[in-house]
Amino acid sequence: FLIIFMKKKQRGVQFDERQLKNRGDCFCISFFVLIGCLFLDGMIRTIIEYDWSTYMNGIFTCVIISIAVFVILAIWKDAYTTTDDSKVRLIIISFLLSIINFVMSIIQIVQYGFLENGKIGLSFLNILTGGLLMIVCVNLFVKYRIDKRKDFEDEELKTEIC
Repeated sequence: FLIIFMKKKQRGVQFDERQLKNRGDCFCISFFVLIGCLFLDGMIRTIIEYDWSTYMNGIFTCVIISIAVFVILAIWKDAYTTTDDSKVRLIIISFLLSIINFVMSIIQIVQYGFLENGKIGLSFLNILTGGLLMIVCVNLFVKYRIDKRKDFEDEELKTEIC
């Protein structure tokens, strides 16, 4: 993802005004999801007095969830790619990254176990990231199919009118 980000930074990605507004809305919602998730994590740790993970794993869990919320909202609001980008390539990349995360989590569980000192370990973050990437991949695919069907129907309508 860093390589893709750097390439896009060099090209100068251009979103239209509608996409920029929708991305802003997605950022706002995901920010509040992050705050709510961190608040819930803190409440579980203080009120219930249950340390389900290390603090760093808890924070990263909240960050990963809020990023996934942002990405899924951006997908459904058509604010995730420019018109130049290949949506199929994005689906394939997210699927491959999901598989890599699942494989890495299996390796970590075999080597170190799932729990570390009675708390959820780093393998949980890979499982969570892989699962959320798979959900993002499914959302990308469904949105791609819906857009393709809509484009096909629009083309059919244009040919009928002519």
